[in-house]
Amino acid sequence: MNKLAQILEHMGKRPGMYFGRAGDHRSLEVVEAFIMGYQFGVEGADNTLPFTHFTRWVAAHYRVIDGPKGGFTLIREHVGGEERLAFYEFFRLLPLYAKAMADLGPDGIHARYGQVMSELPEET
Repeated sequence: MNKLAQILEHMGKRPGMYFGRAGDHRSLEVVEAFIMGYQFGVEGADNTLPFTHFTRWVAAHYRVIDGPKGGFTLIREHVGGEERLAFYEFFRLLPLYAKAMADLGPDGIHARYGQVMSELPEET
């Protein structure tokens, strides 16, 4: 498991350690901000889990058209907009996404996305 995946796994188990104890820190919004900040700061310096393919993976996983929506928005929609549920859903999906990246790589994820999108009914 790479460094970012390890940090995120630990973050899911102990969010208060990363986000403080005041208020409800179990929000997908803070996880999304952390990931974007981490990847911007690292800029490929380590072999981090890239989230550049996350949206397509989530869309294929849920079998929904992503359109202009990002993966985090698709998760929120999947759980009815509840930030706390979206937080838990992200951490449920994270090991599946990490495994898909390791097993399939970006090309495999894009191929799976194309296959699933071709199977979905067209929007009217």
